[in-house]
Amino acid sequence: MSVLIDPADPRGASAVMLATHSDQWTPIGSAWRIPSRSRPGVSYVVTAASCTCPDQRFGHRCAHQLAAELVQELTDEAAAF
Repeated sequence: MSVLIDPADPRGASAVMLATHSDQWTPIGSAWRIPSRSRPGVSYVVTAASCTCPDQRFGHRCAHQLAAELVQELTDEAAAF
């Protein structure tokens, strides 16, 4: 599976930035707690299907989900070597 980042969607650039800081994420079972980039002290619970951020609640595939997918894909690829 490949994660596609739309260059016209600002969520893509935000997802890449979030992914570069994945060392700050906290695993929670099959989910991640990912800190907000715009709201210090706030974090969101992210799974493959959902996120607790406001953007997700408006029906968008949010930057947190994209970042989690990107990190998962990179982790899977690294494990394959």
